[in-house]
Amino acid sequence: MGCGTIKPDKRTGIKNRKSLCDADFLLLIKTRFTFQCNENETICHRFPLPEEMIKVVVKNPEILKLDRQSSSSNYFTKKLSSVFKDYLQFCNIEGYFSLCLHKVCLKQYNLSLGIIVMYVTILANCDKVKIIYKNPYIEVENKDLCIIKAWKDYVQMVENAYEAYVQQGVCNDLILKIRKRIRKIQNLNDRISCKRKKYLTQAQELIEKFINNVEASKNTISDFFKCYKKLYPSLQELVKIAKENKLTTCEKIVHFIIKKQ
Repeated sequence: MGCGTIKPDKRTGIKNRKSLCDADFLLLIKTRFTFQCNENETICHRFPLPEEMIKVVVKNPEILKLDRQSSSSNYFTKKLSSVFKDYLQFCNIEGYFSLCLHKVCLKQYNLSLGIIVMYVTILANCDKVKIIYKNPYIEVENKDLCIIKAWKDYVQMVENAYEAYVQQGVCNDLILKIRKRIRKIQNLNDRISCKRKKYLTQAQELIEKFINNVEASKNTISDFFKCYKKLYPSLQELVKIAKENKLTTCEKIVHFIIKKQ
């Protein structure tokens, strides 16, 4: 039981993303949620529903015929296969992290709230927690918690994907090639061309969504730890409640401390 999905959250575009500031996180803690402890533990019967996989991911990329020249088509086909592989790995790691956070019972979940739940859980379980300003951002003595392992895998994947797809832009040429190919067959209405246009469009949207999700995740993580010192007193309020009531898992913290308004 818990939360999770292999489908990343929808993002609006990084250009329109409002940088998170101290007030945004404090609002999550103090305004949108209230503190509550419940003496009677209840069993959660909510389960995450698997998202339908985008069809182009499970198709052979060779059917897209990305270029008329065989050598060029093979190059872009291999690159597209590599992007799909990274996308699926990112989704699976993100999904497991969300599962450990018990995302399914968090209303209007976003990564910043997930980090708060994770951090309160870690502080409730570990006496010594050190914040560092680089991957993995949190160092603890108790490394047996599943949320710590999930976090380290997740943040490492974000860092790797950010470097490759945002900083280095390793698939910019692939996106341009896909767009060009769509334009060339745009007016063709035969069955094969229509199916190819459909999958090319799906591939373009998936890649762009993947890059946006990676960049947004990286920025959210960085923003949280940049304003960590100002957030610490508010986070400690949650930790105090958790320790006093022996709430040592993300699930219990979600159920008994963070109450949806």
